[in-house]
Amino acid sequence: MIFSSRTIPGNEKAVGAIINGLVTQGIEVITDRTDLVHVSGHPRRDELRDMISWVRPQLLIPVHGEPLHLHEHAKLARAAGVPKVLICRNGDLVKLGPGDPGIIDQLPSGRLYKDGNILEDSKSRAVVERRRMGFAGCAFVAIAVTEKGELSDDPEVDLVGIPEKNAAGEVIDEIVFDVVVSTVESLPRARKRDPDAMAESVRRAVRLCHQRALGQEADLPRTRSDGLIKQSSGGVSCWAGSIMSRSRSRMPRRQPKSMATPSAPKSPARCRCRNTASITVFVTLPNTKIEFIQPLGEASPIAKFVERNADGGIHHICYDVPDIIAARDRMIKEGARVLGDGVPKIGAHGKPVLFFHPKDFSGALVEIEQA
Repeated sequence: MIFSSRTIPGNEKAVGAIINGLVTQGIEVITDRTDLVHVSGHPRRDELRDMISWVRPQLLIPVHGEPLHLHEHAKLARAAGVPKVLICRNGDLVKLGPGDPGIIDQLPSGRLYKDGNILEDSKSRAVVERRRMGFAGCAFVAIAVTEKGELSDDPEVDLVGIPEKNAAGEVIDEIVFDVVVSTVESLPRARKRDPDAMAESVRRAVRLCHQRALGQEADLPRTRSDGLIKQSSGGVSCWAGSIMSRSRSRMPRRQPKSMATPSAPKSPARCRCRNTASITVFVTLPNTKIEFIQPLGEASPIAKFVERNADGGIHHICYDVPDIIAARDRMIKEGARVLGDGVPKIGAHGKPVLFFHPKDFSGALVEIEQA
């Protein structure tokens, strides 16, 4: 049996099954992988010229290949003396005659999916969601809450297309259950009373839990935040103040340029109470110190920030500067607004500090501290 054609991409399994079936029956199969037997169904330029000279068409419409192929075919036809050449695309409605040929309308075109007696476009929500579920699986979470947003019963968790256990042998279903409970219980009161806000918080928490369980989340993601902050003086080092939500700790999605990439070494975290209203954890990197802060009660000065950003976020960014007055003057000259009277005050680390308006730095509160 001689296969003179080549397998069309996407048909490899089906063609392979036919070849394997023939071989198991004792039939010798010859393909272009072992012998020079390939016969192309696509004519070359000289063959196309011959066909045009034989047929002498008054109109030629290239119909095969990508835009480059259509363009080259049309170019060859014009050079061969075809009076009228028309290039069209998928969905074009072409008038051949009477009169001059041309594109007169555009009709729906593309790949359609059949579900029973329903036809769906490839970009429809149903098709996109099914493709997504087939790729990553799906997690269904049902929560019953009281009017105050408290859990009235245990959540129902159903995982479809997701492994039962992670690499450590832990049951993912149980991990997701714990994450759902802790997320709901740790939400601020305002978000607990908002079903949409609660649903979004649970969705994010379950998704992050799933990524961590499958090892899909790096410890320190490579991120950028162009234009987030201006350098106030040469050779500065900075540390980023970040708030973590009461439900779980998470690296913020956007970080300053100076924060480390995945290759940067991590130091052991240190935890201390900065004041009686919060718990602070420091992670020290070569030129950056990340400060995670968890509020203790509503009296904490950062409690309102966490209530507005239940999933955590960057609270402020601090730069150590050699001369805080010179840095202040330069920042003001470049358009930054100082909060307060512009006179440095002693900050939490016992050094003079100044703060600049978040709206001048893409929404991030900026602090400069005397080195």
